[in-house]
Amino acid sequence: MNVLHLTNQLCFPFYSISKEITKRFRLLLEPLHLPYPQYLVMLVLWEQDQIPMKAIRTRLQLDSRTLTPLINKLITLGYIEDLYIWRGVRRNVLGIFLLIYTFDS
Repeated sequence: MNVLHLTNQLCFPFYSISKEITKRFRLLLEPLHLPYPQYLVMLVLWEQDQIPMKAIRTRLQLDSRTLTPLINKLITLGYIEDLYIWRGVRRNVLGIFLLIYTFDS
């Protein structure tokens, strides 16, 4: 058995399934102009509004170099707003705008 053969790699089926899930979500999210990673950020914000970026990074297991461009795009699209809360220290907090969409059947 060749351990380097692709069919013997445990990680490959997970990679394939991840790509398939992302592809299926793309069709649903396209009308909202949301790629899947931005959708995940929105899910976190739907669960808890006005949440620090650090909490989003922790929840989605992303580093700031990955999360910051996602957040900036969502702000540009008008889906979220960037709030600054002063409690002795400036904290970067994100709030969500409630947007209602109708989809044609």
